[in-house]
Amino acid sequence: MTFMKRIVLVGAGHAHLEVIRRGAEFTRAGVEFVVVSPGDFWYSGLATGVLAGLYPVELDRVDVGSLTRNVGGRFISAAIERVIPENREIVLADRSTLAYDFVSLNIGGSVPVEKIQGDPNDPRRFAVKPISRIWNLHKYIRELLCDSTIERPIDIVVAGGGATGVEIAASIAALVDRTLEARVTAESLGFGGRIDRTLNRRVSLKLLAATPRILIDAPARAAESIERTLLKRDIEIITNTYADRIEGDRVLTRDGRSFRFDVLVEANGLRVSDPIIRSNLPYDDSGLIVDETLRSIADPLVFAAGDCASPRGTKLVKAGVYAVRQASILAFNLLASVEGREPRRFHPRKKILLILNLGDGTGLATWGPFWFQGRAAFRLKDRIDRKFLDQYKSH
Repeated sequence: MTFMKRIVLVGAGHAHLEVIRRGAEFTRAGVEFVVVSPGDFWYSGLATGVLAGLYPVELDRVDVGSLTRNVGGRFISAAIERVIPENREIVLADRSTLAYDFVSLNIGGSVPVEKIQGDPNDPRRFAVKPISRIWNLHKYIRELLCDSTIERPIDIVVAGGGATGVEIAASIAALVDRTLEARVTAESLGFGGRIDRTLNRRVSLKLLAATPRILIDAPARAAESIERTLLKRDIEIITNTYADRIEGDRVLTRDGRSFRFDVLVEANGLRVSDPIIRSNLPYDDSGLIVDETLRSIADPLVFAAGDCASPRGTKLVKAGVYAVRQASILAFNLLASVEGREPRRFHPRKKILLILNLGDGTGLATWGPFWFQGRAAFRLKDRIDRKFLDQYKSH
């Protein structure tokens, strides 16, 4: 088949999944449809549930290569180095290039690991992105918990008091409880071995927040309620403190405090991804600057959505719900660009539903100033997340 144009999707985030699902529309229009991504899609909505042991890891992944090929597209398993807009090509990590007529970026943001000085390859450090690192974190903590040679307390430090840091800390606490329960069950069934029934007491879990309180963007009463919940689950909360550097087995803060660690989880915000920084296109601290049609303000052939996009004149919370809502607009506008039709505009809502998974079968739901906490919040989140994933796993 001879194609008239080539559209390249870089990254397989929330927004691009929907564009890929509709890929047959592009091939029918004579468009070569190419997806470039390092691997599978890992869904952030279920990631902390995987960490907590609530979900099997297989549930959290979508085979992007198969999804792409099923709709007649071409899949390239690779990361990208940058976009060269003046040449209309992208540079892959192996330095090879790929030409495009239109390109769309959905590569998320990067955790600013450089904010905490020390070896970035230290195996005790776990940045929360890419999402696949959450599964590695789950396995690493379980190995520590099940290591009978460790007699001292296991110290886990989570840097970041926002929504992600809170979810991570709560999910680790839940993982500790489930691991203990599983080992006690193994003993009761006669599988042998010495079971430490005070395993949860052997874990010291600290949450470091740079802000005066955790969940600074949530309603104050909701944040207070979650703080009480975390404290009851033996999670120590330290506010107004920045993790600054690592020295040996200690995390040092800017105000001179020191915390021992076996595991350091970095959930201290997001920064612009390196491929966007390297590309000769306008960006700010939130991402590639795009207009209401999700096109770069400097180049109408370049689109972006999700956490790697920064809508001009608007500051959006980094949340997958925005990428999901951008998806249909992005798909329409990419095809409209090829066919010479007028694009649609994305208008973000001022209030969005955000739900945190607290790892123990409960959650926190917020919508503007309104909030509720409990099992109903988790059930709602579980239903929404499963419905989202089912669209792409069954396609």
